[in-house]
Amino acid sequence: PILGAIPPYPNKCANCMGGCYYAVWFVYFFGLILLERLSEDDVEKHVMKDMRLQKSFMFILLGCILWNNVVVANTIYMKKDIEYDSELSKMTRVVSRIEEVQGYVEHLTPVAFIGTESDKNSLPGFDKYTSITGTWFSTPITLNHLYERYINYVLNEDMVFCDEDVRQRLLKDVRVIDMPEFPSGGSIQMIDGIIVIKMGEES
Repeated sequence: PILGAIPPYPNKCANCMGGCYYAVWFVYFFGLILLERLSEDDVEKHVMKDMRLQKSFMFILLGCILWNNVVVANTIYMKKDIEYDSELSKMTRVVSRIEEVQGYVEHLTPVAFIGTESDKNSLPGFDKYTSITGTWFSTPITLNHLYERYINYVLNEDMVFCDEDVRQRLLKDVRVIDMPEFPSGGSIQMIDGIIVIKMGEES
């Protein structure tokens, strides 16, 4: 009876920890180990029969939990693969449009990204997985300084980025505030010798 009462609690513990699955799941193996260590000489026959039923029940529970974790893990992997491909496609378009701006000189003209897309909605069909740690956002670029790293390390483009002080001044510029967000026309402009790319609103 005690073993039958165990299953709900690891779930609740995992949810309290942001949906991550920790070693708390090994509590299920504790019951199996106890049952395994008891020999037939230690208990009466009718008790041993009940223990075998409990052992079978525990194996079924473990099988269900492992199967559920496999399904969830593979779904999250698929979500991340889609997000990676989507971000790669989008940032490739951004770089292409930057290079088309009149007056842009590669390796010389500084660029400034305004805002991120971290506040955008999750991918359709994956809404129920957003409570799990690491799946909250639908883009790998959740902070502004990550644009530079993504362009330099993923796209292998050697772009010049303006200083943060300059970028902060641009945030207060009326011309930047009035700009539409990417991919709308006018979301990438040359302002005071700097290529400004507005990806989203920034507080």
